[in-house]
Amino acid sequence: MLALESSGRGYHLRLTDDAVRVLREFTVPGVEAGSGHNHEAFHLTGTPGRLTAVWAHRGQDEDPAVLYTAALDWRSLTFGPRRSAEIRVSFPPTHVRHISDLAVSPSGRVTVTSASDPGDDGPFDSAVHEVGRVRTGGLDGPRPVPRARPLRLAVFPGHKIEALACASAARAVLGTDDENAGGSWRVTPVCPR
Repeated sequence: MLALESSGRGYHLRLTDDAVRVLREFTVPGVEAGSGHNHEAFHLTGTPGRLTAVWAHRGQDEDPAVLYTAALDWRSLTFGPRRSAEIRVSFPPTHVRHISDLAVSPSGRVTVTSASDPGDDGPFDSAVHEVGRVRTGGLDGPRPVPRARPLRLAVFPGHKIEALACASAARAVLGTDDENAGGSWRVTPVCPR
């Protein structure tokens, strides 16, 4: 398992029934101290010999999210050149984190969750959007190709969705962190194909 913290530092983990062990550590490229970036999403796509890492700075209100891509050498856990694209969603309309998590389909479609977070008591709202594609071919490495306008796939009033995992080609598991109201999960048909 790979996990990325908000600072851009990541961990290759091994999970067993009763323990978590850190096998290796890494930092995504381009992390600058004091940049204000807050990474909330990380995904690997491709084949074992040709992996692409996709991650995002979440953005906040007028500060757009930034979707990043880079080739990843699994053996050395090093990244190729980083490419990026800004992403803004129109829902939720206030206190929005433009990308709170993401998933990439085998065909390269990028689906994100977006969430409002006005404070520990909400009110929260979330949406799922298709925001573009990851193009892996070409001499200059993988790159994000954003849609002109994100396509809203679903809206979830009253919840702050911060986790998206594709359980199958057509079904996603969404997880919430509704702060003082607890958390929940839901299976829904919003995964990219």
